[in-house]
Amino acid sequence: MADEAVSDCLFERLRLHQQRAPDATEAGRSITARINSRLTSHDKHVRQSTLEKLWNKQTGAIQMLLTILENSRDSATATYITSILRESICLKQGKGKKCSVITDTSKKKETKKAGKENKAPVATKANNSARQQCLQHFMSINGSQVAIRTLLATHSKRDGNVGSELMLHDLIWILAAISPKDPKFAMKMRMLGCVRTMHLVLKGHFTDNKLIFPLLVIMKQLAKNHGVIATYERVLVSLGFIPTARLRLCLDAIDYFSKNRICCMQIVKTGLCGVLLRVSWQKVVMY
Repeated sequence: MADEAVSDCLFERLRLHQQRAPDATEAGRSITARINSRLTSHDKHVRQSTLEKLWNKQTGAIQMLLTILENSRDSATATYITSILRESICLKQGKGKKCSVITDTSKKKETKKAGKENKAPVATKANNSARQQCLQHFMSINGSQVAIRTLLATHSKRDGNVGSELMLHDLIWILAAISPKDPKFAMKMRMLGCVRTMHLVLKGHFTDNKLIFPLLVIMKQLAKNHGVIATYERVLVSLGFIPTARLRLCLDAIDYFSKNRICCMQIVKTGLCGVLLRVSWQKVVMY
């Protein structure tokens, strides 16, 4: 009960702050920092009660956070909000695991093991279901555009600030969660001028194990962009040729490229064909 009361108080303060002038920087930073700290608390009851407030459409929490994110000029507040949004909409793989996203290439494998080892916790399944519903709500209130514009603003700074880098990571994971679900995602990225930015982010992070998977998920949806082919050769070499979900995503995007005549010419010119010949296709298909 105490946790719920604290959560209620925090989100009421957030609502009041959102109605004020956008210059109330300290108040916004304090509230969002407090909410974020509750989401990362070691106490699962504190985390759960906070998440439930965020998932509840009646509180309007996601809408308020997006409004503040779009209007706030305080980088710390924006960093806290992107972290909160990531926790709210990105799926969890289980205890001790990081965020995940649903892709159309993921297939369930049959295993001989039985029992609890192969079963995700009931609470995790329920929370992931709530996250998917929250994601749909997020997209319905133009969250995709807000996230894309925030990514553009964050990447344009390039100030080397730790907070900016953390925010970039959170935004990439958020967009990776959105991209397979939003049928107009690629169009929104092009209209807002973010395709080139995503290419630059990929070029700068293709050896980053923490970001390469969500980046590949996003780039798969943007695979009509010809200029990224040269980068994909480097990505493929960096990933290696052992069948993994990352390699499968990379190959799926290249498959999309190959359906375009101009892209095929680019694939030949960049030497990507030679790299593809080194892939063990039989193992990839079985993966």
